[in-house]
Amino acid sequence: MTNRFAGAALGLLVAAGLVAVVPASAVSSGTTVPEGQLTHLAKVELPGKACSGALVGPQWVVTAAGCFAPADGATPPPGTRVVLGAETAEVAGLVRREDRDVVLLELATPVTGATPLGVGAAPEQGTAVKAAGFGRTASEWVPLRPSVAPFTVTATTATTLAMTNADGKDLCKGDAGGPVTREVDGRLELVGVNSTSWQHGCLGETGTRQGSTASRVDDLAGWIKDTVDPSRARFGPVKVGNLCLEVADGRTEEGAAVRIADCAAPGTPRQSFTTGPEGTLRVLGKCLDAAGPVSSWGMKHVRLLTCDGSDQQKWQAGQNRSLVSPWNRFCLDGTANTAGSGVTTNPCHGQANQQWTAPARFARLGSLVGDGGLCLDVTGGNAADGALLRTADCITPAYAPTAARQVVTSAPDGTLRVFDKCLDAGSTTVQLRTCDGTDRQKWTARPDLGYASAVNGRCLDAARDRDATTTECAGGATQRWTPRPVQPIKGGSDRLVRGERLSAGQSKWSPDGRFRLTMQPDGNLVLYAQADGAALWSSVTWGSGATHAILQPDGNLVVYTAAGEAKWHTWTFGTAAERFVVQSDSNIVLYGPDATPYWHRWK
Repeated sequence: MTNRFAGAALGLLVAAGLVAVVPASAVSSGTTVPEGQLTHLAKVELPGKACSGALVGPQWVVTAAGCFAPADGATPPPGTRVVLGAETAEVAGLVRREDRDVVLLELATPVTGATPLGVGAAPEQGTAVKAAGFGRTASEWVPLRPSVAPFTVTATTATTLAMTNADGKDLCKGDAGGPVTREVDGRLELVGVNSTSWQHGCLGETGTRQGSTASRVDDLAGWIKDTVDPSRARFGPVKVGNLCLEVADGRTEEGAAVRIADCAAPGTPRQSFTTGPEGTLRVLGKCLDAAGPVSSWGMKHVRLLTCDGSDQQKWQAGQNRSLVSPWNRFCLDGTANTAGSGVTTNPCHGQANQQWTAPARFARLGSLVGDGGLCLDVTGGNAADGALLRTADCITPAYAPTAARQVVTSAPDGTLRVFDKCLDAGSTTVQLRTCDGTDRQKWTARPDLGYASAVNGRCLDAARDRDATTTECAGGATQRWTPRPVQPIKGGSDRLVRGERLSAGQSKWSPDGRFRLTMQPDGNLVLYAQADGAALWSSVTWGSGATHAILQPDGNLVVYTAAGEAKWHTWTFGTAAERFVVQSDSNIVLYGPDATPYWHRWK
């Protein structure tokens, strides 16, 4: 039996009796959802059709895979977006289940005005549930508000729930992907996703067969949690059209050029990027930096540099699949959009050479913490083949320039990578070597927190002050590794937080983009108005040899030289000041946790 609304948005009120069952649209016997209720309920708008969905993470919506064509792969059709109440977000990527009609949509920007649904336990036959969606009803083709209707689970399989409505009504076109929930202790739990229906009772349908089907999600709680985890990284190629972003010739020196080229074999190091929640694009153990040399037409070339946590090395998802640099508010641009073209940042325009597809395969990015709270470390920061590993004091933050030697990518191919080389168990010691796809470089995570080598079945072991090796798996302290994911920087493009520094050439911007605070190479910290370039305030430290400003743990904002000599400060040491904010009213303010201002530029 094939439901007629597969791929057509379900509408939770009726599924007409069809010769073939279709992806559900809108509930035919449901009631209109009042404003402000079921805020997790999403409308998924695709070119020429719409589906429903449910928010399961600040940046993730679950819906029916049938809403998307198989040819879409991990990339949604251009213009696909999600509407939740007053908020709208573009869909940046798709993560599909192969065993059922379920897909997760990654949003380009997080949703802030709705609470994600949690996943509940498996419903038994006879369980009362409710299905909701934006689909057709018994009386409206395109209702302005979503509907919700009661159903009873009549049967279950490993992947589906069969449901009936007491009034004999079904899901309708437009409801596909909408949430099926049940109430437990006063809260709603997600147990399924609207999938197919006979559309009995839906407007325009005359069939007599009835019944609706949902895809189970109760057993997908772990998959959903792992996918929406904000500490998740991605690993793989970054594409613009059919071309791939790469480091030219695989060079690793500071300032190496970045370009687009024909895509090489999967896993090719120069095209294998790790994208993490801290906002970096990492490849070959370094970060893409937006502040490269100026091109012949005045744009900044993107280059490869040691990761330093600056805004120049952060990239944010923007409109039309763009990647925006918070440093200059320009978009990553493939320029001529042909193989061999250099990559720059340009004013955002949304055209094909600025539409990027991020890696679709998930990875872990962060430190591996072992015995005694020490981190797995490439000895001496040596990235050459044959480099040895030990444990050492953990370097924080993970975006500090020296931390790259401890940043491990646990890639989906089973490799553990540092400096984009692989941990290799082919010798008596574990060594860092060029990735080659062999079992010597494949590791399996064990329930006891160990990593077992595919070549010898032994576990990664690093006792204090000894080179890492593999030993028989026993679950001992020196074989247990706790991932410590790279966390998003708590500051932002408009502020410094305690412990964060602003180095020469780096800037912070007001939320509306009209004001810029820059630490200049001449040593002066200056607030500018973007409209006319006027300097509104400065620390008056030009020519002093100052190299950076830092908001210290003691609450004092200080401009220092490289030798640590203070050239200017806010005189706020010993206070609770914790964030230095560039505001849209042209003020710069040092605030405490309760919004108490400790310093501002007119003080």
